[in-house]
Amino acid sequence: AGDPSAADPGRRPPARPPGRVRTVGVPDPAELDLSDEYRPAWEATVERLRAGGVTLRPLAMADLLAAGALLYEGGLVAERYAAVGAFLAAHPHEVDPTVRAIIGSAAEVPAHRLAADLHRLVELRRRTAEQFRRFDAFVLPATPLHPLIEEVAADPVGVNQRLGTYNNFCNLLDLCALTLPAGRTSAGLPFGVTVYAGAFADAALVEFGSAFTGDAPGPYPVPPRPLGTPDTPHRVAVAGAHLRGQPLNGQLLQLGARFLEQTTTAPKYRLYALPTEPAKPGLVATDDGDGVAVEVEVWAMSDAGFADLVASVPPPLAIGRVETAAGDALPGFVCQAGQRRGADDISAYGGWRAYLRGDQG
Repeated sequence: AGDPSAADPGRRPPARPPGRVRTVGVPDPAELDLSDEYRPAWEATVERLRAGGVTLRPLAMADLLAAGALLYEGGLVAERYAAVGAFLAAHPHEVDPTVRAIIGSAAEVPAHRLAADLHRLVELRRRTAEQFRRFDAFVLPATPLHPLIEEVAADPVGVNQRLGTYNNFCNLLDLCALTLPAGRTSAGLPFGVTVYAGAFADAALVEFGSAFTGDAPGPYPVPPRPLGTPDTPHRVAVAGAHLRGQPLNGQLLQLGARFLEQTTTAPKYRLYALPTEPAKPGLVATDDGDGVAVEVEVWAMSDAGFADLVASVPPPLAIGRVETAAGDALPGFVCQAGQRRGADDISAYGGWRAYLRGDQG
């Protein structure tokens, strides 16, 4: 009976985690070291949070980065040597060379350096706790870049240190964290963010994460809800360059859209290959009885995301009503019949992907 950790001298004192994440810390963009592809994806995420009703507060990065540096560069590496140093010395060729070099270097760490870094970590934890007086959680890019395999092979320690820039501090500062998908980069690669809070705030982060992604919150009995004020999702039909795997799908993901299903339109449309860059199809309703069912995807979007999507649609496309095979009339990408001049009729393919594959019928 009782708390089995009560006699542990190193146990953490009881904490009062936020019941709900309402305010979020974000850093000044100048403090972030991001690749050219990651920066616009991060900026879109910040705007998505703001549009979702989250209150944003400034986050100072210096203490976080200082704590993260201790993971590889400080005396704390001696803890790893104490755990596996004897095995490493006895079996040097059974350990990854990079891991062996990092842990092996700690054999010469003097005791005073470890003591100094432990004191330094206590101070960094205190200052981080002070930041949490201004917000419930803070958000950072999960990683700053997508490295190539050959880049990692050429500099495994350096590349991995940079990959861990925005998470190496987490355990050292006694934080909990949840990494979330946040769209794709302009190159079509996945982009994610990590939301951090103090110890024991896991349930609050799961609720926040389920609202951010629009997914069910898993085993936690917290119903999904919008980030801010009530926001009814829009279902949007896409038929071309915004389909999964196509060049403009990243725009949907950056606007917070979530894939629902793949289906077809009612058999009352014609599809045209428009002379645009990138290549796009034009979906045109017809009353002549010669329409076909065209492959479409249905995506869910927030009010703010849908408004941004509508504002971004260039001619000859527009947002109009698209009738699906199930009889639903959804907003979707359409082309005005009079604006398809010079476009090839590709209706026989039954969809944009089939046309690109040359798979007719």
